[in-house]
Amino acid sequence: MMKNKNTLHKYNKNGQVDFRMLHKDITSSESLEKTKALCHEYGQKALQAIDSFPVTDARNALQNIIRAVAVR
Repeated sequence: MMKNKNTLHKYNKNGQVDFRMLHKDITSSESLEKTKALCHEYGQKALQAIDSFPVTDARNALQNIIRAVAVR
């Protein structure tokens, strides 16, 4: 979560975004790992919630989508 909305200004130089600096800062922080962990956590919760649905093709499709996106 961004600490304040002005954080992105340090990447904006004369109307141009410094993507190299942005990429470096993102990859050198724990942000990606934290995001992946949250995705996995919420994917697990979604699968648990779906378990209460009747077994149908729709339920199976939802489970497959969640596993493909969130549970790796």
